[in-house]
Amino acid sequence: MKIRILLVATILSTTGACGGGGTDAAPVAPVEATTPPVVENDNTAAKIQVPAGFDFATSRPLDIDLAADVPDKTYLTVCRSYSAAADSGFLSDYEHCLLRTAVRGGQYRGRVEVPNDVTELAVTVWSFDPVQAVRAVTWEREPDMRLVVD
Repeated sequence: MKIRILLVATILSTTGACGGGGTDAAPVAPVEATTPPVVENDNTAAKIQVPAGFDFATSRPLDIDLAADVPDKTYLTVCRSYSAAADSGFLSDYEHCLLRTAVRGGQYRGRVEVPNDVTELAVTVWSFDPVQAVRAVTWEREPDMRLVVD
């Protein structure tokens, strides 16, 4: 019972302390609710048309053919990242290679998947033989997706 009386007294004192009396402030005009205009958007997915035969592949296969006169201990690297070197060549970034393999019998035939955003690759054929020169070429994307190193 005491809690109920205390609760009623608290409510009456807070509401009574807030009100009463006039004010010198100007009356506030009512705010009209406005809704933003609806904009029609013709860019909907339902209107997208894909040509017949189009695929959504994120990569394309690249056929690699190495047929060269190279020593037994020869390696082939195909890297997606490289930088220019001081001798007009380039330095492959071996952390971003699509292929690193040994070449057996002077030949290599294989296939790698090349992401669609890659337009150039650094191809290096190198050997442990100090007499054999390093072959370094760049490949640029072409429709037939073929890389031949002679």
